Amino acid sequence: MIEGKGVWILLLCLGSTVSQIVLGYYANSAKYRAEAGQFELSQLNTSFLTHVAYAFANPDSDGNLQPIEPSDLKEYERFRQIAKRRNPNVKVMLSIGGWAFNSNPDTNKIFSNIVADAGKRASFVSSTIQYARTHGFEGIDFDWEFPGLEAQGGTVNDKDGLTALLQLWHQSIVQESERSNLVPLLLTLAVPANLNNARKGYDVSKIQQYVDEFIVMAYELHGPWQPTTGIHTDFVLSKKAVEYYIDQGVPARKILYGFATYGRSFSVNGSDPRVGIQVTGAGIPGKYTREPSLLSYYEILEKASLDGSRTGSDETQMGAILTFEDQWVGYDTPETISAKIAWVKEMNLGGAMIWSIDLDDFRNGYPLCVAVAEDLIEIIVYESENSGVQGNPSWNVIFVGLVFFLSFLI
Repeated sequence: MIEGKGVWILLLCLGSTVSQIVLGYYANSAKYRAEAGQFELSQLNTSFLTHVAYAFANPDSDGNLQPIEPSDLKEYERFRQIAKRRNPNVKVMLSIGGWAFNSNPDTNKIFSNIVADAGKRASFVSSTIQYARTHGFEGIDFDWEFPGLEAQGGTVNDKDGLTALLQLWHQSIVQESERSNLVPLLLTLAVPANLNNARKGYDVSKIQQYVDEFIVMAYELHGPWQPTTGIHTDFVLSKKAVEYYIDQGVPARKILYGFATYGRSFSVNGSDPRVGIQVTGAGIPGKYTREPSLLSYYEILEKASLDGSRTGSDETQMGAILTFEDQWVGYDTPETISAKIAWVKEMNLGGAMIWSIDLDDFRNGYPLCVAVAEDLIEIIVYESENSGVQGNPSWNVIFVGLVFFLSFLI
């Protein structure tokens, strides 16, 4: 006798083909968050993903890739095992860079120095490929925030240097695959939705041929550095960014639209839940994430339950607003994400990215991640372990699975 769980596992194996990508990031720093915000690797859920990226690892000044902390070297294998156990078809990637690396004065010039020197470019590329293979990663994600941005250690030469780096990276990945007879590593590039940063640091028409996916970070478009409030996942500005990359020659199917599972908060006078309110300062840190002007989705839901809180929305920027005390927060909900996903599909984009799965309401079903995935990928993998989500296979997958199963009874 075959019990229900076994049938579902059979259906998963038959229905593994997906037409679009949903890439989610796991931030290894999440394990250090306070109390209920602490996200242990055992809680990793990949049932709604086609790709998952471990964030981060970074190079030293000579271009040799290093773990953020020594314990990461052991954690990589556990990360891969958990990711694959919960979704055997998920691709496991390593992300290099990140905002913190590029905002730290001790490290923010490293990428610029690497791309400016042919020898360091070669060392960096060789190191990243070897590192990825050694630790079982199937792809490399490059998250330089941002080339050419002086406040982040960038220089005017970064645009040309990045082009040279990506060309060498692509060539080296192909050559390594031919030598090893292994599937080529994926190479993805995180790019800004801020068009000033995009124009300053990326020769898009040249580099598009060297990367597998352009990940447009469609967030951080408004924040307390501005005089008035705005929803940081502003859909108007994000659409313009995607259209810019397409106009510069990036095939739409190479573009992943990036979603944020956190909100940007402001200190304000009053409690009016609308955009354009005068800002008095940065938002107060969240109870668990403890970062100024940032609230995870689970922190937002907690604040929304407070007496005196108010909610609103903005149809133009297509986002939700929460106010409480003297705080104003702009963020996405499952409903606003679903509306944006409809546009992603209309534009025939390659899929979506999520930063990050550990900032979603991970103890209650990952509602934002599921909203991103459910209309993009063919099947939400049935999750047999108690790790947050149980999805439903599509009907065509059920049909094929039942035919296969019934053939044994005839």
